[in-house]
Parts: sequence; C-alpha cells; structure tokens
Amino acid sequence: MEKFTKKWLLSEFSKELRTRLSLITGNEEKVHYNTVTNWFNSLESQNIHYVPKIEDIRQFDELDLKIALFIMEMRKENWQLDAIFKIIPSKFDVRSQEPRVMTEEETKPYREGDLLEYLYQNLNQMGERNKTQNVGILNYLELNNKRSTKLTELQNLQLGKKDLQIDLTRLENKLENIDLRKEYLEILSLKQKSENVGRTKNKGFFAKLFSGPDSDQEEETKPDVTTEQSDKLSKLDEQQNHLETEMARIKKEIEDKEKQISVLSKDIESHYSQPLIKAKEKLLIEAQEELFEKGESDL
Repeated sequence: MEKFTKKWLLSEFSKELRTRLSLITGNEEKVHYNTVTNWFNSLESQNIHYVPKIEDIRQFDELDLKIALFIMEMRKENWQLDAIFKIIPSKFDVRSQEPRVMTEEETKPYREGDLLEYLYQNLNQMGERNKTQNVGILNYLELNNKRSTKLTELQNLQLGKKDLQIDLTRLENKLENIDLRKEYLEILSLKQKSENVGRTKNKGFFAKLFSGPDSDQEEETKPDVTTEQSDKLSKLDEQQNHLETEMARIKKEIEDKEKQISVLSKDIESHYSQPLIKAKEKLLIEAQEELFEKGESDL
C-alpha cells in the first residue's frame, strides 16, 4: 500500500500546529491562522517554499507542518522572520517552485470510495482496539440499507402520484369535450326554438284554413328536435357529474400522496441522510488515520 499523506486546510492546520507545539514545549501554545497565512504568503512571495492548492485553497501537509513548527521555535528564540526564511531551504526539502494546481480528486491520497472499501475489506481483520470502528462500519451499512429501502418507498409514492396526475389530465380532457358538446347542443336548441317561433308567426289564418287533415297529421308526426337535444343534454350532465366525482376522488388521492411524500422525504433527510453523512465522515477520518498509521509504520 502507498504511503498515506495527511492533508489539512488552514483552520485544521493551525489547530494541529498548536497541538504539536504544546506537546513539544509542555505549555499551551497559541497561534492565529492569520499569522500562519502571513508566513506562507511571505515564503511564496520570496520563492522559498510553496504549498499545493486546490482552487487557490492551500492543502497543508506534514512538510508544511514541520516548517511552521521550525518558524515558531525560532521566533521563540527572537529570530527575525526574514532570517528564519533564509535558512529554511537548508533545513527542509522545500518546494522551490509553485506546484501545478491539481484537481480535488488528484490531491486526495485515497478517493472516498477507496477509503470505505478499505474499511469494508478489513472489517473482519481488525484487532481488539478497532471494535468501535467495526461498529461504525456496521452502523454505516445499516443506515445505508435502510435509506435505500426508504428511497425505494419514496420513488413508488412519486410514481403513484404521477399516474394519478395522468388519470386526472385524461378526465379533464373528457370533461372539456363534454362542455363543448353541451355548448353546441344548447346553441342548436336555441336555434331550433327560434325557427319554431318564426314558423308559428308566419303561419296565418288562411294557411290554417286551407290546410287539409293530412297537413295536420304531418305536423303532429314531425319529430321534436328540441326534446331529443334535451335528452342528450341530460345524458351529458350525468357524464359530467360522474367525471367531476371521479376527478375529486383523484385530487384527494394526489393530496394524500403529496403529504406522504413530504413526510417521508423529511424522515429520510433527518433520520437517514444526515446521520449517514456524519457516519461516513467519521469513517473517512478513521480510515485516514488507519492508513496514515500504516504509512508511517512502513517508513
């Protein structure tokens, strides 16, 4: 296995620097991250030493830590910073030119998936001291499995809601067609009534006087178009009522699905997603420490 190189961002690097110096001196030491930033800004501006960066964010390692410790120790002996900077290249294997800015993936000694895979592979091989780590891995796996089950349940609810929305759209289209048909029949009915009134007015006394019995019979047997249209309208009203009832039921089911989706989404986020992120972060830290210890022991 390759040697694992531990990395720190500025705030964590400053904390590690204080911890290391306190162990050396036996006293509680303080150093502000702005002070650390100024040191390495000066080293870079003087082309003495560079720190690798990801998107202009420094990624400090053990070499940078040793240099910072050296600066602090020399400052305690009242050395001027310029004088300290000048002797640093003779004390350390400095990075004398600015390294290529690498991507975040390139600068990770081990990708996140590799770290977790390392833990899984070693789950049954860890010693007594790593029992708590075993529990952490099992906890992560259990959370991940439960979250997957809940996500499947959530997906089924969302698919069910989508199917209901499709059914609702189909019924809305049917209802729209019924409205158009009703509107047409109502216009046709009004037109028929208007024509009937016109014919009655134009039919004078003499027309009735000279009309024979066959004419009256023909008038009586003529189909009542208005009644026929009224029957069609009644049937359309029944269909409309049925569709509206069905649409109301589907809308209620959609509302119920939305509530279930909302509750389940919050449950997944609070009880599984967030704890899973924390569990994974803890595992990654433990994996880094484990790999770092192995890398140090191989030296």
